[in-house]
Amino acid sequence: WPDAAPLRANGTSVDEAVGDAAGGDVGADPEVYRVATSVLVGARRAKTEARKSLRVQIERVVVTATPADLARLELARSDVAEAGNIATLDTAIGSELSLEVTLSDEAS
Repeated sequence: WPDAAPLRANGTSVDEAVGDAAGGDVGADPEVYRVATSVLVGARRAKTEARKSLRVQIERVVVTATPADLARLELARSDVAEAGNIATLDTAIGSELSLEVTLSDEAS
């Protein structure tokens, strides 16, 4: 399994998706994975702590991070929003990565 890349629902690998977003050069900034994963984990944690289904739409996530991390998030913005079922993904500049999550009351 070490050589197998995870596949997305449309059959493309995560490497291919990030490579497409980064202009074809996945190696340009491997930190994109770290930032995207941190946002998704934080969004899912908020759902779990609120005892909500993972299907519940997140109305809004505000990601506060350094300018460099926000630039990395931009490369994966649409994938993060889709995977996390996030309606609005806003950003703010700060000294470290943090999230403010607003959940919807209804399952989507």
